[in-house]
Amino acid sequence: KSISTDCHHVLLFQKISKDHLFNGNPVFPKDTFEDRERRVLMSVVLDVYLSIFSQMLNQTGDQEVRDSLNHVKGKVQELQKHYFLKRIPELRTHLQNLWAIKTSDTTVQEKALSELFTIYEKASKLGHLKKDNRRKRRQAQRLKSHIM
Repeated sequence: KSISTDCHHVLLFQKISKDHLFNGNPVFPKDTFEDRERRVLMSVVLDVYLSIFSQMLNQTGDQEVRDSLNHVKGKVQELQKHYFLKRIPELRTHLQNLWAIKTSDTTVQEKALSELFTIYEKASKLGHLKKDNRRKRRQAQRLKSHIM
């Protein structure tokens, strides 16, 4: 079976109206990120799909739909396992901890200020690496066009 066939089967069972399905507001909007960022983002998107499939499996008793969902879920898990970051759960936890920092707390503010120089240095190095990589790609493209 193909993923497309299974998804179509599940959609038919869900009986979602075309007005709702194609209303111009996608669940996962297009992004403008670079490849490295996209890999992280795509792994999280696939994680969201796995969560959606788990919820759908809990909500249906129809065995054909369950089989289709399990097949699609398995394919997504396989894709995520082989092609995307394996440390996503750790990264997600780290991001959640960062977003939960109480920026209004004066102790946090003071600690953050004392750590700023180290963080700033790391960020600067990452920024320069990105620039250097872009420059190397452009130089390689120019060299390639001159050779051919």
